[in-house]
Amino acid sequence: AQICCLGVPPVIRDIVRLQRVGVNTCLPDDGNRLGDVLTKILETIHSHEQSTAKVLLVEDSRTAAKVIQKSLSQFGIESELIQDPCEILDAAARYSPDLVLMDMYMPEINGVEATRALRQMAEYQSIPIVYLSSESDVQMQVDALRLGGDQFLTKPANPVLLAAVVRTKINRYREALRSSQHDGLTGLLNHSASKAKLVRMMR
Repeated sequence: AQICCLGVPPVIRDIVRLQRVGVNTCLPDDGNRLGDVLTKILETIHSHEQSTAKVLLVEDSRTAAKVIQKSLSQFGIESELIQDPCEILDAAARYSPDLVLMDMYMPEINGVEATRALRQMAEYQSIPIVYLSSESDVQMQVDALRLGGDQFLTKPANPVLLAAVVRTKINRYREALRSSQHDGLTGLLNHSASKAKLVRMMR
């Protein structure tokens, strides 16, 4: 069950107290409460209907890939593996992932280069990209994030931490995607999203 508290003042201490007793969402009484409440209800319903989380794994080591995919599947997260980063655009278009889990160092093209290429496509500019690497140099990690990544995890990643990061990134991505594509009051696709969906259907 989701508990939504209305008329909450914008005070951190009050919001935290409500969260501690089990409130999921706090909405301020700012005159637009009805629209906010309807939006939250639609988002809650949509989240329950949401399909299984899908991860595109880009990893040249099949042994490492098996470990990662097993870790994800234990937490109900589907994944598809590609070992050649040159295939990332075709794989993303075919699989429609919610997140890309990318090895940093691969033959011919490294993870940062693949990420920068993927970010050139409008439909993948906001998709979460998480790097997995044995790289321990902090400056290298920072540079990788600056060039398009969203998170950096060091191999071997703890399975619980890996699943938690992936699930959190996907949930936030889906929420942002829904907010940008749907009307807040009716829950219907907006003009731009409707056109994009028609184009995909025609293809």
